[in-house]
This record gives sequence, structure tokens and C-alpha cells, in this order.
Amino acid sequence: MTKIIILVTIITIGLLPCNASAQQHKWDYVLHEAKRGDITLATKYYKVNVWSVKTSTAVPRSHANWTVSNFSAPLDPSLKKIDFGKNEDRYLMFTQEWNDQKYPGGLKGLTGSPELRARTLRMVLNLYEDNGTFVKTVSHYGTILGYSDQGFVYLPEGKKPLFFTGEFFTAGDSLTYWVSKTNKMTDAWLYGSIMELERNFFSKDIARILENVKADVKKEEERAAQYAKPVPVYSGAKAELLQKIRNNSTFLAQKFTAKMAWNSGRHPSGMWPKKGKSWNLINIARCLDIGTGRPVDWGPHGDRYLQFDVDFYPKMAPGSLKDDMFGSNESFTLALRLYEKDGTYVRTVSKSGAFMGFAQGFFYYNQENTYGTLFTNQTIPVQKFADWDLNVPNVAPVISYSPWAPWGRQLTYTPNNGMIRLFLSDILNRTL
Repeated sequence: MTKIIILVTIITIGLLPCNASAQQHKWDYVLHEAKRGDITLATKYYKVNVWSVKTSTAVPRSHANWTVSNFSAPLDPSLKKIDFGKNEDRYLMFTQEWNDQKYPGGLKGLTGSPELRARTLRMVLNLYEDNGTFVKTVSHYGTILGYSDQGFVYLPEGKKPLFFTGEFFTAGDSLTYWVSKTNKMTDAWLYGSIMELERNFFSKDIARILENVKADVKKEEERAAQYAKPVPVYSGAKAELLQKIRNNSTFLAQKFTAKMAWNSGRHPSGMWPKKGKSWNLINIARCLDIGTGRPVDWGPHGDRYLQFDVDFYPKMAPGSLKDDMFGSNESFTLALRLYEKDGTYVRTVSKSGAFMGFAQGFFYYNQENTYGTLFTNQTIPVQKFADWDLNVPNVAPVISYSPWAPWGRQLTYTPNNGMIRLFLSDILNRTL
């Protein structure tokens, strides 16, 4: 009997490291998926994108206007100015970490079991050099308030509010915007469906699952790196042809700053523009980059610009443009590229796409048939609505009660065409 007890004890002790390892894989998996849980966590915020502000109320109401004002230099929790470096090219990024220290404002993660509910996450703000080197943690925890397409407020360790935005303001500014449902963030951002995450957490194959999601992130990084490669260089007749096209195009000469390029959706969803008929765009927000899956990085001073450039493209590829102007037998694409203020190439944002909805001051470009991008030299309307209460009895559903309110900033205009014809002549001399 004694021998049996000793044997069982030895086996149990031998299994302990395996169980501990499996348990660690579970929590590593959840944290991994929390760190890539939302596009906000992949966004760089330079000094031009962050402001210390005063808020009209401590916490905004849902479905109501909220004002942030007295824009000033961003302060850390000790109320000192955040050091963005000598050249002001450092940047801030958010990440999520375990909140085992029980800081205030813990974010709920997975909740499918007592084991999962026992751990919360916290929203951390870190500072980095322009080359990605970690500098320091600015705020170990904080609460996000008033999340919207125009920006959001973060309370670093409960201190003076910081307003994060992809748009550009100046000291002393104020902004009133509509807050929909997310007036105060209480749930952590998690990548993928909650059901799948919880199922994977309890899976016996959790080690393999963790390796797979790490491999997915690596593939995403490799894909993004492809878009950062130098612009293809040609020689001889091909180089001369591309330069000839550039020299004879007003469209390719246009430069688009951050105030001229916007991510937007179509309403109704999937509705293509028609000549002479009003067209509605909704949820207008900072421009996205299909190459990275993140917002366009306008640089430390917000002064980079986008420009279309011509390149050769397979004849049978969707959206390829035929040469009906220069006598060649080639087909082309107009790639969207990002440049520094001085013209230095940064990266390719989109390798191809569909052009549509041209009008005086407007056109629409679908990046690789994914991200809808509005280009305009007009001001995007600020979204403001009368405050309203969803809890009022006998009120029609939200979409009838205030049909535009849930859909962010909107713009309606009348295009003078639908989709462009797939010929160079139908695009090269268009302008805003």
C-alpha cells in the first residue's frame, strides 16, 4: 500500500509542471488576443494627436452630446508634460495587460466561468521612440470615456483627461461630439468571437492554438512589410511610358493631406453611386491603410500626404485600366502611396482599387475592395444631435426615432458619375 501511495505521489508531482504549463498557455492566449483586440491598440498617437482637455461632465451620457475643451499640451499622471523627444517624433500606444494588482477601472475579459471572471485587464499607455524602441510606461491603468469616430478621452491613472484623436486641432480648441453607447469602457477589447475564445481557453490543444495565433500575427506583419517595399523601378521603354503618363495627368499630380482623406461607409450598405443622384456616406472617420490594417500614419507632425501613382498591372486583374491614350498594349493600376512632406516615399497604402462618385470637390476610392476612402477638399460636418433618451416609453425603435444618430458623421453629395470606365482616359485628368 505504501508503495502505491509513493508511486501516485511521484506521478502527481511529475504532472504538476505540465498542468502549470497548460494553465500558463491559457492565460497567455487570452492576453495575446487582448493585445490585438481593437484597431485603437495598433494606432500610433503623436503629440499632434493627444491633448489634455477639460470635459463638460466627468462621464458622458450615452446618446448625448459631450464637449471637450481647453485643448493644451498633454500631461502624464504626475501632471508633467509628456516628453515626446527633441524632434517630437516619439509616439504613444495603448496596450492591455493583466490587472492582477487590482488597479481601479479593471476591464472585464472572458466571463464564461469563475476562473475567467477572476482576472481583469487594464488599459496601459506606453511611450516609444520613432523606431519603435520602448521608452517608458506613461500610465499603468486608466479609463476610456466617450469613444467615437472623432476620438476618445482617457483618464491616465484617474488624473487629468487626455483626448486622443486622429484629427488635428490647436491649443485652446474645443469640440462637441455625439457619444453613442460607449460612454465608459468596462469590457476589454478582445480579438475574435467571445465564444471561440472561451472554447479555446478550455481546449486541450491550447498550446497549439497559441502558436497558431502567434503565427497569424507574424503573417500580418509580413504582409504589412510588403507594402513598405520601395516603389518598383523600371528601365527603358517601360520607365518612359510611366513617366509620360505622369506628365500628362492632373489626377496623379494631386496631393491629399490628412484633412482630405477619410474612411467612410456607404448608405445603404453596398450602394454604388449613380450619376445625378444623391449619395450618402456615413461613419466618416480618420483614413485607414489597407496595407497595415491601421489608420494611415500621417507622421509626427501630421504633414505627410497621399498621392496616386501609376504602375503596370495584369490585364485580366479586376480593375486594371487599359491604355487608350498612349498607344501601348499595357494595362495599369493607380496605387495609393504615402509620402513625407518633402516628397520622400514612406510606403504604399493600397496597390489597387475602384474609383467612383466623382463630383466637384469629391471622389470615392475603394482600397483593394475593402476600405472605402472619401477624398474631398470640403469640410466634414461635425456630428451634433439634440440629446435624447432611449428609455422614454412608447418611443419608436432607434433607427426610426433618430435615423442618422447611430451612424457617425455623414455627408451627402451628388456625383456626376458612377463607377469610372476602366480606361486611362476616364481618370487621368479628373481633379477634386
